[in-house]
Amino acid sequence: MGNRGRRRANRLAAYKEDPTAAERVKEQQPQQEEDLAASDRSEAGTQPEILSIRWKKPRGAAVIRYSDGSRYEGKVDDEDMRHGLGVHIVRAGHVFEGGWVHGAFEGFGSQTFAGTGDCHEGEWKKGMMHGKGKKIFASGEVIDGAWRKNQVSGWGTKIFNSGDKYEGFFAKGEREGFGKYEWVNGETHEGTWHRGVMHGKGVYLSASGSLHGTWLDGALNGQGVHRFRCGSVYTGKYKSNAKNGLGTLTFASGDVYEGDWLNGKIQGYGSWSSPDGRTFIGSWVDGRPSGNGIFCREHEEWREEEGDDDEDEAVAETRLQFESGVFKRGVLRTAGKSFTVEKLVVPS
Repeated sequence: MGNRGRRRANRLAAYKEDPTAAERVKEQQPQQEEDLAASDRSEAGTQPEILSIRWKKPRGAAVIRYSDGSRYEGKVDDEDMRHGLGVHIVRAGHVFEGGWVHGAFEGFGSQTFAGTGDCHEGEWKKGMMHGKGKKIFASGEVIDGAWRKNQVSGWGTKIFNSGDKYEGFFAKGEREGFGKYEWVNGETHEGTWHRGVMHGKGVYLSASGSLHGTWLDGALNGQGVHRFRCGSVYTGKYKSNAKNGLGTLTFASGDVYEGDWLNGKIQGYGSWSSPDGRTFIGSWVDGRPSGNGIFCREHEEWREEEGDDDEDEAVAETRLQFESGVFKRGVLRTAGKSFTVEKLVVPS
């Protein structure tokens, strides 16, 4: 027997002669059940005490049982440390299969998680996911990208079990920096993210058109521009994802509203003008003039002028007619007359 074989035989004899080994295994079990994450790191990153070794051919491969209840089958080094290709099955049922370096899971390999059926395949360093890798969840979610210390960090792609998809930068497991989110219904958001939510400048595309603006903590806040597919354009303030504050909506028809908005509705003080010359300035409630206001319209008045042949000619003049008063649901009634401003319907 060579020196290497004698060293191994002596260590194995010491394992067998230790009467406290079984007791130590029992003492370790409750703590491992309470802190499975810490146990995973230990099982993949450091080697526990050996209880028994059975050598396999070719030389250098072994089946080892450890004091924490785990089992390893594969290559080992001169110190009986896991080294090279091997499979480690921990007491909780997780399976580590791949490369090992002096006791730690390192290089390319995979871990299958007991209970959930989740699987991570990729690069490892000192027992942790580190480098390129893909994690497939039993729920259907998939994360493919760069990992650092067991968390996705850097450029990557996440496909949710709903079918939604995010592609962009991650930091410590969360969406962080520039990225694009695609909903299964075809809507997209492209812009900056912080701690997993939309935060900063971005562009949202949906069936209604495009929305350019600034998001804070996942909600659209501040100045934005919404270009509707129907041709209408809104430019103005947003708060909590809705038009709030001052804004201008130019309709595809040519009508223009400029003024106050509340929770996505035309409400407050504002002005409206139409291509045919009608205007209204005053108070609005839910898209209709309501309250004090001034209504103006163009109308033609005819007068006669003497022509070149000494005959009178009818000439039309465009004049502005102003009416002021209290509007109720878009209608002003005054001096036996009524004037109506149709409700302004915001595109959806």
